[in-house]
Amino acid sequence: MAAIPTYVAGLDAALGGGVPEGNAVLVAGGPGTMKSTFAYSVLHRNAAKGIPGLFVSLEQPSTEVVEKMALLGMAPLPEDQLYVMDTAHLRLAFREKERGKDWIKILSDLFQEAVHAGGYRLFALDSLEVLYAIVAFADVRRELFHFVWMLKDLGFTPFLVTEMPLGTPARDPRPEGFLADGIILLEQFPVGTMEVQLRVRCVKMRGAHHDRGYLLLDWDGGKFIATKAVVQ
Repeated sequence: MAAIPTYVAGLDAALGGGVPEGNAVLVAGGPGTMKSTFAYSVLHRNAAKGIPGLFVSLEQPSTEVVEKMALLGMAPLPEDQLYVMDTAHLRLAFREKERGKDWIKILSDLFQEAVHAGGYRLFALDSLEVLYAIVAFADVRRELFHFVWMLKDLGFTPFLVTEMPLGTPARDPRPEGFLADGIILLEQFPVGTMEVQLRVRCVKMRGAHHDRGYLLLDWDGGKFIATKAVVQ
């Protein structure tokens, strides 16, 4: 299978080259683990290399997303390379009737139009928790299955950002964990009495022979670097 590189030095080697094309990947972690930045970085770096991407924010306005990422060293790209879409205006327009709307249909139509207009191949959703808040799922596992396959049918390799509350076990069985082809987990680890390390590991990745160990994750001048974690 063709591999989509994350362009995170060290992580791609652990993945055997990258994420197999077409895999739906959860980017999971607690607050402050740079999940959204990680997903945006994957799309941004690939877009600069000729693979266009669609980044969808369900909560933050697209202008804020682009500005914040630019402050981290990822300069804005043309929309035909990386299109940042938000649903803030739609959600504000619906207001009190937000939960009564067929958001899966609304989002599906938006994504389909984007693919037809721009030929985007990578996709990131920030985040599943907001999707759960606005969509009245009757059967989360079944309906989320169809949502993920809708993204695949559109030709995307999707990255889905999901929040793991503090204190929740890293292997807590959640519906999205069973449905995803891959899980990239970001966690904060105490080191000594005063320091904290950000670490990343691939929990699973279908179609790839991957390393399951932790890597130290660092942000350096607009890019992530992953190296062997220092255990103390």
